[in-house]
Amino acid sequence: MSRNNTSSEAAVEAPVYASSSLLSSNLEKEDFLIDVEAIDPDNGLSNFDRTMSSTMKKRPLEVEDVISNLEDKGHQTRKLDIIEAPVLEVESNEVVNGMLPEFDYTNVESPPCSDCESLEETLHPILKWSCYNDIDESNLPSPSQITSIHIYDFDNTLFKTPTPNPKLLNPTSVAMISSPGDINNSYWWLEPGFLKYSGKGYDYERQHAWSDNWNEDVVALSRMSIKNPNVLTIMMTGRKEKYFKKLILEMLESKGLIFDCCILKKGPNRNTSLYKGEAIQDFLKIYDNISELTIYDDRPFQLTSFKKLLNQHISKQLSLNKKIFKYFLINVEPKTKYLHPVIETKLIQDLINRHNINLFKGKLNPNTQELILRKSMQSTAYILTLESRLKLINFCKTKLQNFLPLTNSQLFKNLKFQCEEIRIAKDQISKSVLQRLGGLGTEYNFITEFYGSIEGKLYILKLAPVLQDRKDLPFQYYDAPYIVIAAAKGYHMNPEDILRINNWRSVALETCQINTYVGFNQNLKITQKKNSAKQTTA
Repeated sequence: MSRNNTSSEAAVEAPVYASSSLLSSNLEKEDFLIDVEAIDPDNGLSNFDRTMSSTMKKRPLEVEDVISNLEDKGHQTRKLDIIEAPVLEVESNEVVNGMLPEFDYTNVESPPCSDCESLEETLHPILKWSCYNDIDESNLPSPSQITSIHIYDFDNTLFKTPTPNPKLLNPTSVAMISSPGDINNSYWWLEPGFLKYSGKGYDYERQHAWSDNWNEDVVALSRMSIKNPNVLTIMMTGRKEKYFKKLILEMLESKGLIFDCCILKKGPNRNTSLYKGEAIQDFLKIYDNISELTIYDDRPFQLTSFKKLLNQHISKQLSLNKKIFKYFLINVEPKTKYLHPVIETKLIQDLINRHNINLFKGKLNPNTQELILRKSMQSTAYILTLESRLKLINFCKTKLQNFLPLTNSQLFKNLKFQCEEIRIAKDQISKSVLQRLGGLGTEYNFITEFYGSIEGKLYILKLAPVLQDRKDLPFQYYDAPYIVIAAAKGYHMNPEDILRINNWRSVALETCQINTYVGFNQNLKITQKKNSAKQTTA
């Protein structure tokens, strides 16, 4: 995108991190973003790891990009054969009323070009990496003007990107759809539909600029970066350009976020950290007069990779007596939202359908199995209403002394609140027991009696039915109506854990009544079809 080459001495309404209408008047980035790491040129590299992984290889630039850029500059180019990607016909009967998108999911890459590596060395990094179509080569940001570079990640940094819903899918299926290769040589982050149908759906969101789906704190910072003529702004994501370019550019434009450079992954599948690292090195070669570089990302392991890269770069600059800069690695707390369960289910089913079609056409590994999506029973329970869940959690925080850890403690931060069900049985109960309960949807009220815990691991309430004549309610999983309020992340509870609690205390002065209904807790499971050659379950 073009920008005005405003002089570095031009007046600026506010410095990069000054106040704005979206942030408090004295708010600094450290006040609401965590894990800020900086390197001070005055102190050198003594406190930082100077090690670096093996030298990154240069990627072959897309052939069509090279030809286009050279021809625009008046160069003669030889004719190259370009492989046309075939269009995959999706024969899915699960696509209802045109709700799901039609994309070309094939993975045909451009043919190799022996001249590409030398040709791309002559390109400005914005021309080499950016996916914008309307770049004004005569108006690129001048190295003499740029004093800072700010790089923003997209997924779960700028945008509250949908992730697989753990309440909809069982854990193994979440892992399966989150990893490449298991389903149609694809996965969640390679499928445009899972991003396109964020929020209330594409047609609605495109008219409302995806208004409730942005991390407004980071968006506010990016706006100030873009507004400052001395800052080079880059949006950098590991998503593949050929699948996501149009959609992500549309989303950014709808929010009014026009960066100097917008980078999506070109070419074959590659490690995202290394890919981003290559781009950063190219920009540092051209913009070698900067005094600060800041990267915003939600993934700590990527920031660790950038730290090693930048330490190596600064060490080299020091050895050459060249100017160095401070850098800040901002570990943004990821904010995510889930898709509507019906939409997510349809998208997953569509992916499975394409997997099976390509399997029958011989396009997948012969050891791959046909897949299906089916329901998986988790439990029969008295399920709390949403109002009762919020009411009970607030009661535990405010009325029960010394029950939960202090909110600012590490123990509290490591907890995952549940407060969802009073379990009757692990699986589906018999028809006779269900009839005795009055059937699905029958309402029951419970009242708090005792609370106990295993410090740092498990926090539980023991309840009692409100009606005295209902003491014969069935409890096959526990021997009484217990509810798990919170448990440590990764902690898997067994019924026997109740016996380990030896600090039960009575809820004497003030109790809390909750509303529940009889129901099944179910989720979806991606599994191999029963008549497949090899039967295993996801």
